[in-house]
Amino acid sequence: MDEKVTVRIPDGQREKIERVIKREYPKMKTISDVVRNALSQFLDKEV
Repeated sequence: MDEKVTVRIPDGQREKIERVIKREYPKMKTISDVVRNALSQFLDKEV
């Protein structure tokens, strides 16, 4: 079963995060893509 995690980010912070993502991770489109990738990398190391 897939799990779903929901996080609320205030609009001002969301815009700042999205700018950093576009600059630092141009291949990723959304905050969710970055979080999903980071969690996958973390879990791969832990197993």
